[in-house]
Amino acid sequence: MNRKKAIQLIHIAKDQLGWSDCLYRDNIEAWTKQRSCKSLPLSKLFEVLQHLNACGFKIRAKPKNAPKTQRKLSADNQAKKMRSLWLQLHDEGVVRDSSESALGHWVKRQTDIEDLHWLSTEQKQTCIESLKGWLARIKRQQLKARD
Repeated sequence: MNRKKAIQLIHIAKDQLGWSDCLYRDNIEAWTKQRSCKSLPLSKLFEVLQHLNACGFKIRAKPKNAPKTQRKLSADNQAKKMRSLWLQLHDEGVVRDSSESALGHWVKRQTDIEDLHWLSTEQKQTCIESLKGWLARIKRQQLKARD
């Protein structure tokens, strides 16, 4: 464990135990003679963690099959249009995965940027036009197949 992870666990413990900032700092000072963990060596951070464990802190591991946290979807009109076209392509059967992550992977192949939040207006418009063209080709193929 590194310093950053140890300090992170100490702050998680503070929250889990329901301590105010003042109580937290008073305890840190009583245990280490300093009011902050920032400058403590790793060995002292481990001592603080032992004290916190004695106070009732329990490290809880995330289950391996826990769902990943979802980032908010980009809500601008262009992103909505891209999702709409993506779902239409899924309905036509040319896109197997209708998920946001699958759209993100396709966008990454087009623009080298996976997250729709980071696309410029021009990049989004280019993606929209590509999706429209793809959908138009599928419609033309379906019309030829009917004839």
